[in-house]
Amino acid sequence: MILLVAACKKTGTAKEMADPSIPGTHTGIKWQKIPANPMNKYDTMGQRHNDILIYLRTRLKEIRHPDLQKINQFAMEYADSVMTVQLPGSFFSTVPEIVADEPNGYATVINSISYSSDVKTSLLELIQLVQTVCANKEAVYEDIKNAIIQFENSISDNQTLAPEGKRKILEAASVARHSAYYWLEFDPRGKDLKDARLLWWIASITSDIAGAIVSGSSVYAADCSEYAFDLLTYSLP
Repeated sequence: MILLVAACKKTGTAKEMADPSIPGTHTGIKWQKIPANPMNKYDTMGQRHNDILIYLRTRLKEIRHPDLQKINQFAMEYADSVMTVQLPGSFFSTVPEIVADEPNGYATVINSISYSSDVKTSLLELIQLVQTVCANKEAVYEDIKNAIIQFENSISDNQTLAPEGKRKILEAASVARHSAYYWLEFDPRGKDLKDARLLWWIASITSDIAGAIVSGSSVYAADCSEYAFDLLTYSLP
């Protein structure tokens, strides 16, 4: 089983970092309009995720190779300076394992978490939904967003899912919506990759959904996303 724990500076105890304070304070970018879903009460997860991706790209600057050590360093830097949370380097030790599970549809990742089978099934459906919608070369961001929101609505209306299970799924959906916006509309590198190699672009989006699922952390999810993008863009022929 994959287990991730974050250290909280304020208390010095282990703490899961899922949705801290409203993001946008560091980069000045507010992710509360275009990719937002006001009906998802865990939407700060995706907002923070995008804020971290912007920070990582700013700090990585002109690096043109998959440097996971640097990505981790700057992710920890963000957590420390913006979220006042100190994360050990070991927090990101399983990032390559998460990214490498993409050919399996992240089934290994999802089956490793300690949630009920119906939660795992819904998470697999979310991954498959994103892969299917994004595989349409003609799809625009609104198509992707609307498909994810319909999925979120079905989860919110589901009376059989436990509250913690709903939270896990809705956090992952928030990351999915915001990641698709970042890699399609905001970062021009993402648009270039989509036009050149569609399946690689989809992998960049889904890797952070998987990261959010296994960790419950927007920092870890963004780390997965940047690493997957760099790995696919700069390492593979």
